[in-house]
Amino acid sequence: MISRYALLLGLAVALAGCAAPRTPEEKAQYYANAAERAHARGHATDTYAAIDQSLPHPGGPERIKSFFAIAPGVVNPYVDYVQASIFALDHPTAAQDRRLTLDAMQRVALIPPDRLAVLTHTFNERVVGGLLDKTLVITLGDQISTLPSLQVPAYRTHMMNATVQAARLAIRDRGQLFEGLSDHYLRPETSDGERKFMAGELPKLEVRRHELHALSRAFPAFTDQRLLEVTMPGYLDTKGDLSLEHAILSTIGDRGVIWQPGPTDKGVVVTITRMSGREYAQQPNAQRVTIPYHHMSKSTVKANDVPPGSLYAYTYMSSLNGIDYQYLVRATLGRQVVWEEVVEGTLESSGSWCQNKTLYTPKDGSGPVNFMANSDMSSHCKDDPPLSLSALRDRVNGKLVDSVLAVPPIRRIVQLQ
Repeated sequence: MISRYALLLGLAVALAGCAAPRTPEEKAQYYANAAERAHARGHATDTYAAIDQSLPHPGGPERIKSFFAIAPGVVNPYVDYVQASIFALDHPTAAQDRRLTLDAMQRVALIPPDRLAVLTHTFNERVVGGLLDKTLVITLGDQISTLPSLQVPAYRTHMMNATVQAARLAIRDRGQLFEGLSDHYLRPETSDGERKFMAGELPKLEVRRHELHALSRAFPAFTDQRLLEVTMPGYLDTKGDLSLEHAILSTIGDRGVIWQPGPTDKGVVVTITRMSGREYAQQPNAQRVTIPYHHMSKSTVKANDVPPGSLYAYTYMSSLNGIDYQYLVRATLGRQVVWEEVVEGTLESSGSWCQNKTLYTPKDGSGPVNFMANSDMSSHCKDDPPLSLSALRDRVNGKLVDSVLAVPPIRRIVQLQ
């Protein structure tokens, strides 16, 4: 059987060149029109895929019902297509998509009630069966988990176990998984045994800081304790260089280290000492370049109406900025030195640019121009000045930030965010 994704790919090809819809209502109309066009061309699978795409959107069921009214021969083959797709369901997202199309069919009585009943029964059997035989891995973070036929306690236990396993393997969005676990924990019918199981599994899952909000409703004690584990106090001592301190801390940002205004006994203390360094900015070197009329390109002469005997001139500028630097980065935790690195090197940036472009003509004398005289000048004048000293300082600061983030206790905390 052709997969759902292959069908959607074929549909995308069929719709190439059409204006992309934006609102849900536009999408309903867009795919309903696509279904009609595909049917007119005899493309059955594209027709059914477009119907599926239209149905979940506002107005989609009504538009497809109108389509069925003028093309009743599509109804039975489409129902057969839906039934075949139900047997082939292999992912919870695909199951939820099919659930939405079945709900849409029911709202507008799109197909005969007996056929809809068969589809609904087949769908529920496939979802429950897939959950039990693990051919359809459904977690509490999947929308399909709210399907009424899955609200049996034993089935929810299956989904709870799948949720914990998916979180352990990180094979789904863990935020959604943890939201699902929280919802399950707070349900009145959830057993004390299951609550104890979930609470016992959380410490094994290496929950990151950004995931804690999804668990805070149901597991406040755990999230409070975990927040202490994934953050730590820190102090940055730049030996009075406040601009360096600001640059380092603003670059690092909030990565789990809570930087303190003074030394701390409970966290990491990072000291950055400037051992040596200098900055240098070369005075721009100016070279005046002249280009006689016969060396100017014909296209330039024609486009700018340059008269014979003219002379083009410009100033070629070049310069160099650089920084020599040497810093000692040292970190202590308690009284123990946990990191020490000398960050040193030279950063240089050279560049060139052209200015004072002038054209001298026999009749009008000299005047400024904006065009290039020829291709050689175009390749020569890239207007690429050197990086400023401020930009080079930022690069040096970036190397210092890398060293700070490499401090073992800081690196561990950053990885848990």
